[in-house]
Parts: sequence; C-alpha cells; structure tokens
Amino acid sequence: MLFGGDYHDIETEYDYFRARYEADGVRNLNIFELNYGLTDPSPYNLRDMERDGIEHTKYSFYLQDMVNLNEQWILMLGARFDDFEETDKESGASYGDNDVSYRTGLTYKASDDLSFYTSYSESFNPVSASDFEESTGALEPTTGNQIEVGAKKEWLDGRIFTTFVYYQIDKENLVQSNPDFGDQDKTPNIAPLINYGLIESEGVEIVVVGDISDKLSLTANYAYNDTQVIEGDERNVSDDGTFVNAPKHQAGIWFRYALEQYDS
Repeated sequence: MLFGGDYHDIETEYDYFRARYEADGVRNLNIFELNYGLTDPSPYNLRDMERDGIEHTKYSFYLQDMVNLNEQWILMLGARFDDFEETDKESGASYGDNDVSYRTGLTYKASDDLSFYTSYSESFNPVSASDFEESTGALEPTTGNQIEVGAKKEWLDGRIFTTFVYYQIDKENLVQSNPDFGDQDKTPNIAPLINYGLIESEGVEIVVVGDISDKLSLTANYAYNDTQVIEGDERNVSDDGTFVNAPKHQAGIWFRYALEQYDS
C-alpha cells in the first residue's frame, strides 16, 4: 500500500516599476535613425504598477494499493484529496476549492515478459484567484478523466522494453479567452475569461526504451493525437475541426552514452 500527502505554502512578492512614453521621460524610439542612449534613465518617472503577488496554500492526501487477485491478475485502486486556497494580494480577491479524484487499473500478466493493462484516472485543476476575479466568479475548476488500454512487452532478455497504448482524455471547463469580449469599455458586462466546454483527445502512443549496447541506451516515442471539440465555441476550432494548438503527431528520441571513467 502507498499513502502520503503534501503541503505547499507559497507567497510571492515583487516590485514592478515601469516608465514609458515621453511623459515619463522616455523618448520615442526612431527605428529609421536609431536614437539609443539619448536620455538618462536616472530621472525617469518610474510608476509602481502595484503587482504584489499571491498567497497560495495547498494540501493533499493520497492512497493507493495493488492487489494480486491471482498469479496473473493485478488490481490497482487509488484516491486523492486536494484542497487549496489562493489570494491575489493586489486586489484582495480570494478563491478556494477542493475535490476528490480517483484512479483504478487492471493488469493481466500473460507471461513473464508480456502484460496487458487498462486504467482509468481523474484530474482536478482549480483556477487562480486572479482569473476567478477577472471572470466575475463564473469559472469552474478544470476536471478531466483518462482511459488507457495497452500492452507492455520485454525483448532480448529484458534489454528492450516496449509499450503500446490507446488512450482517450476528456477535459472539461478549460479556461479560455472569451471571444465575445472586446475591452472593458466596449463590453463591460462580458467576462474576459470563460470555461470552455468539453475537449476530447483520442490517440495511440508507442514507447521504446532499452540498451542498444553496454554503453548506449535509447528512449524513443511516437504519438498520434486527435483532439476534438465536443462542446464549446466553434471559434476555437481550426479549419479541420480539431482544437487549436493540439498537434496530431508528436515524436521524440533520446540517446545516452556512458563514457569510460579515467583516473585523474
């Protein structure tokens, strides 16, 4: 059985001063006849932007257990509780929330070097206090769930390890810029941030990890990912109907070579 917890108490504080425009003593920049260094920065009228940071407190507890049902079947059960509170020191706005997320999985060991598995997990990601205030208190935490079905196989007496997995990830209430918001003067009754419906990612991933030789090891992966907007504003959809900024193909490769040691 695995159990534990974590606690974070974070406070940020910084000074942000800004000078711009001729009223602050800063001359306009001429891109055709560069005029760097024509003014002395010491008399600039630096204005305090009053960005005072945040106070953030978060704690969580988690519990997970693996149960061997028999020699071939393994059951995994887990749960996690998260609680947080954040305060924007500039505005005094405060926001807190908590939730319980669960995970479970089932593994079938077909042989010593081959296993099949399926898993389900949930996620919970609260919004920041500043975003919550900016949206006039209308934002919900981002939640999600993920389903995986895959196979893991060892090759060459365990020197090469491969994973093939199919997955589906659903994300609900992502925080996005409101396409109906212009600026505070033109659209004062429209929140600049909104929760964005439901996004679904579906795809496959292949991972290869192993030792090519005694000194050279390899990690490589490829993923095909199809992300669709199930519920939400169509203005955040690309021409082919997929969610923006979600690549369909991702690949990576990494080598490590162990150098011989030399006596100094």
